[in-house]
Amino acid sequence: MTQHPNDNQFGSFQNQPGGQAPQGGYGAAQPGGSYASGSQPGDPQAGGSQPGGFHNQPGGQPFGGAQNGYAQNGYSQYGQNQYQNNQFGQNPHQPHQVRDAYGNLIPHDAKTISLMAHLSSLVAYLLSATVLSFIGPLIFWFIYKSKPGYAFVTANSARAFNFNVTMAIANIAAWLLTLVTFGLALPISALIWLATGVIMFVFHIIGAIKSNNGEVYNYPMQIRILKD
Repeated sequence: MTQHPNDNQFGSFQNQPGGQAPQGGYGAAQPGGSYASGSQPGDPQAGGSQPGGFHNQPGGQPFGGAQNGYAQNGYSQYGQNQYQNNQFGQNPHQPHQVRDAYGNLIPHDAKTISLMAHLSSLVAYLLSATVLSFIGPLIFWFIYKSKPGYAFVTANSARAFNFNVTMAIANIAAWLLTLVTFGLALPISALIWLATGVIMFVFHIIGAIKSNNGEVYNYPMQIRILKD
């Protein structure tokens, strides 16, 4: 059968303006909150410009969309462009790799390290009398922020740190209130410390579980200081 010169033999991007491949970082969601139909999670060609990377097949299932609520989060950078230049996540045959919940290849110990970053805040909270809970995740962030392949750990550590800054401000304010009133406000301060302690315990446990499942937990009440 005669092939027409303009036939699409390799699934090229005929629907893109100028015939160019759609742009987006490693793990980036396509418009509408889903990955392009036909791309496989973690496919090293997904998000690239090689022929056959995307096929507009009807009925394609969304990946990384509304199910996890993460790829749509405007606050998040992880999974959208931080892996764009990460050579670690582009080789599916590299040993000792697992996938996160968004299809990205990550080191086999990344989930465990992220879990420890979340729980380190609770340890620092107890050892520092409530005021230095942010030290734990900050240490993890410094160690892994420039280490190839560990963007998953960096994202978890950054969010845990940002959340703990908010908690630390509340706890420090309670200490200052106690000192200024010469101890008269101690009952109020104690309630603040109790409340922040419970809040931190609940959300850090959730964050640890999420990271162990390959997700990056978006804490509430974050002051965005560190970026993913």
